[in-house]
Amino acid sequence: MKNKPDALLNIDLNILRHGDKVIWGVVILLLLFSLLGVISTSTIRQVSSISSVFITFARDVLVGVFMLLLTYWLNYRLYRGLTWIVVVLSIGALVWAFASGTVIGGQSAGRWVRIFGVSFQPSAFALIAMVMFTARYLEKYSRDPVRMLTWKRLVIDLWGPVLLMF
Repeated sequence: MKNKPDALLNIDLNILRHGDKVIWGVVILLLLFSLLGVISTSTIRQVSSISSVFITFARDVLVGVFMLLLTYWLNYRLYRGLTWIVVVLSIGALVWAFASGTVIGGQSAGRWVRIFGVSFQPSAFALIAMVMFTARYLEKYSRDPVRMLTWKRLVIDLWGPVLLMF
């Protein structure tokens, strides 16, 4: 049974045949280069635990590939509605990181936030939010480029939230 094009989740298991082969090639190359980074950071003292390094790396890669596939399968119209939510959450997390001054492992890590034992950098989510916001802006005004490039639209609709996150 074929999924409807307007469905929220359109799972296509023939991704390599229907997807953009250049993007999938870049993803595979980035995974291989990240494996080289894992190998190069493993010191001689960690040879006894090198398997745990690779197990952690494999777990992270599997989670990342699953998230990549999930975003590929989701209906792109869903992202338009999530944009403002992601922007507001990113700004809140950035303010929280700025105000909290987290300490991780005895080191000052003011750009990190810890939630339920998981540490992350809100700036990574802010980058995703800015990309989503810019894509939403371009999609919103794509049919009227003259209106899109007016100073009012550029300053208020595009650069205001981007500069606020910055």
